[in-house]
Amino acid sequence: IVCKGCMYANRIRECKEKLKPSCPFCRHLYTESKEESDRQKKKRCEANDPFALREAGRKHFGDGDYERAFEYFTKAADLG
Repeated sequence: IVCKGCMYANRIRECKEKLKPSCPFCRHLYTESKEESDRQKKKRCEANDPFALREAGRKHFGDGDYERAFEYFTKAADLG
């Protein structure tokens, strides 16, 4: 997890150097399409990233798929 101060510093750096927005943690460029974003999220879930699993659970919960959301939340909690 990256603190808001680090996120802010990264954003300032991007503006000063006229860079495209990137992740403050890994500096990987943000995706420009929903398909690419979905592909990256799926990849992180397959790698058992607890944060990605929690976010997938939140999405399923918002869509009303509570059983699937519970599976993702449980797996994320088990992983820490």
